[in-house]
Amino acid sequence: MNKNSFYQMFDDKFNKDKIYQEVLEKHDKKKRNVIKCCFVPAVFLLGVVIFFATKDLFYEEDQNILEDKEDQIYVNKIVSEDDLSDDISNLDVKILNTDSSTFSVTPLEVQVPSDLELDSIYFVYVKDQKSGEYTIIHDTIETYKGDDRALNIAYSYAGEVLRDVDVPEGKMSVIQDTNVMISSMDESFIIEFQYDGVNYDIESYHLTLDEVLMIVRSIIN
Repeated sequence: MNKNSFYQMFDDKFNKDKIYQEVLEKHDKKKRNVIKCCFVPAVFLLGVVIFFATKDLFYEEDQNILEDKEDQIYVNKIVSEDDLSDDISNLDVKILNTDSSTFSVTPLEVQVPSDLELDSIYFVYVKDQKSGEYTIIHDTIETYKGDDRALNIAYSYAGEVLRDVDVPEGKMSVIQDTNVMISSMDESFIIEFQYDGVNYDIESYHLTLDEVLMIVRSIIN
């Protein structure tokens, strides 16, 4: 076989143009597969980013729940006074100012707004069933006053603080690992909780929620 015949056979069996075209097609196909493999994860990642970026637009937030770094705060709204049940006729108590009582008490170490000053301290006496006399102290009430703001802090070692009206039960807040019931109506807050064996009942008028939370935290600390 001469040299020219050999090249002729090579050209017939191994067409360089055909081989070149096949190589190009394989390269393009591989390139498309690589792009496809990269495109799928990219689309998935983009979907995840879009989901987390827009999920708040579709989440209906409870406006009574307030964000807090450590605590879970929930304010139960009392729409009207009709939601409060009046039990004053069922209370058999006697209330005396400490000036009129034979007992004395040291005011609580509690942080209150600077414009409020301690006005008076009262004792709530219940009847001794044996003697029939009002000689048992059930609650102690500290009253604080400002120009147009007021605060009552009542506490009891004997049980739940006695109230002239009952506040409806609601969702509990958690403040420094303590369950706290926070209710509000108009310009007032009512706070109920138990800490270290003592029951607390706090009523405020024209105080902000932040100020009320400051008072609660100063008691729990």
